[in-house]
Amino acid sequence: EQEAGYRAHIPQPDQAVCKVPKENNMAGVKSSDRMTSVIESTLVLASGASMLPHPSKVLTGGEDAYFIACDGWFGVADGVGQWSFEGINAGLYARELMDGCKKIVTETQGAPGMRTEDVLAKAADEARCPGSSTVLV
Repeated sequence: EQEAGYRAHIPQPDQAVCKVPKENNMAGVKSSDRMTSVIESTLVLASGASMLPHPSKVLTGGEDAYFIACDGWFGVADGVGQWSFEGINAGLYARELMDGCKKIVTETQGAPGMRTEDVLAKAADEARCPGSSTVLV
């Protein structure tokens, strides 16, 4: 059984007011009357995970894996069990893939603009175990 969690610094919810354009056309009306106030709220993502392999897969550690990293990055992978017919542990690839994603995100500190496709592609390129997996990042 594995457990993990990540809790980022959670800012206190504030009620910052910002001005946004009104929806209707107000030609000829002074600029300050064309705006309306809206309340912004702070969104927070708190995550945690736990994993318990199927009883028949406990000895190999199961076929599933996950990662939780900084700035709301997380992922889950389900190794393709058909690899077991080739003598390959499907869970090793899934775990290596998720470990790679976590390493990439952590090393770059979840850089703004980093794309999930790029993180996953790099982790897959660096994986050394044979296998395949369904993945959500």
